[in-house]
Amino acid sequence: MSYSNKITYLLLFIFLFLLIGVAKAQVKSDAYQKAVEYSYKHQVKVFIFFESDGCGFCKKMRQESLKDNKILRSMYQLRYNIDTLPGERIVRKILQRARELVRVPFFYIFHVDENHKVIIDKYHTGYMTRIEFEEWLNTK
Repeated sequence: MSYSNKITYLLLFIFLFLLIGVAKAQVKSDAYQKAVEYSYKHQVKVFIFFESDGCGFCKKMRQESLKDNKILRSMYQLRYNIDTLPGERIVRKILQRARELVRVPFFYIFHVDENHKVIIDKYHTGYMTRIEFEEWLNTK
């Protein structure tokens, strides 16, 4: 791997980390708080799916990969459109820039530990077929 590729991947990783932080800050809504409390109380995982208007792969993933998934049914689920998330103008600008750099759909799974700490189990950006998504859900 060349030096420029390493730098690109490093920057992308840093940006993903920041995107997760911004996304978590933006979704501190009643629904998010309810999901956190539910996860803590019932010891279930939470699946959050970020999509965008005009994203064909987001729509395709919703209709094919996420539909009637047995594993997802056991999780608390939230869906957010990054084009319509509430928040300060600067945060919306960051999310718009993130959409340009990071593919949507973007999704992650978390759980809440016994200390009420949110632990991100895994995340992914980009489209997955139904089979790929199920394999991703089944891996630790």
